Amino acid sequence: MNLPEPIAARYQPWVRHWWLAVWSFAVLTMGVFFYFGLVMASVLLTGTGLLLTLFCLVVLFLVWRRLRTDEDVVIVDQAGYRDIRIGRLIPWSEIVRLVRHQPGTSVVLFIETRQPERFLKPRYRFWKGAARLDRRLGFPGLASSLAGLDRSADDIVSAAESWRAVARP
Repeated sequence: MNLPEPIAARYQPWVRHWWLAVWSFAVLTMGVFFYFGLVMASVLLTGTGLLLTLFCLVVLFLVWRRLRTDEDVVIVDQAGYRDIRIGRLIPWSEIVRLVRHQPGTSVVLFIETRQPERFLKPRYRFWKGAARLDRRLGFPGLASSLAGLDRSADDIVSAAESWRAVARP
């Protein structure tokens, strides 16, 4: 029996630059807000601007730290399906079905498992991110966005379906 090829996908370079540019702009905007608070001699504006500037600087640092590593984001191999934004490796034996959803130009692979909560990465309460159950469209599965990756969505979806077919008893 021929096994499918393992596949791994990383972020494209423009994705990293995009998020760094967005948060750099946010820091600049909040810095201007802080400056106007100083010029207008408003304690409320100055304090709010300072807090928002510091918040944006912290987020910029966290985004920079996260995106500077060039690690695989999605890995599909004989062990299972892994999206680091969701959490742990999902073995093929736990996957009930895979559904490809394409709203517009982005592709999302919904992964339905028996107990999806086990595979979610623990996050802060206010952080939504990818590590969540996506119950839109009546589908209770884990959402793995395939946009912005260096491998095509078709390659990743076909590899996942092939490995699932091989692993199915």
